[in-house]
Amino acid sequence: MTVTAVHLQYMRDFYADVYAPAGGIPEISDAVHDRGTDGAYVSYPDTYIGVASDPDPAYPRLYYKGNYARLQEVKKYWDPKNHFHHKQPIRLP
Repeated sequence: MTVTAVHLQYMRDFYADVYAPAGGIPEISDAVHDRGTDGAYVSYPDTYIGVASDPDPAYPRLYYKGNYARLQEVKKYWDPKNHFHHKQPIRLP
């Protein structure tokens, strides 16, 4: 295993340990489940919570919570041809 691979595996294991109580990702806490986290910080791209090509990525829910559908409508209005995108974009509805 290369040095880079060893370091990446260490970070993956650390991430899994930090978020183990929330199921392995920074899940949203609610009235019933106090997971110690409340979603993810959108300005820190975290591909462990999914990318747009995944069938059901968690990033829209964890970054934007209940605002995602409204953001998709804004995206549809201002960027209907999806010119502005990256691995975790607001996807067109």
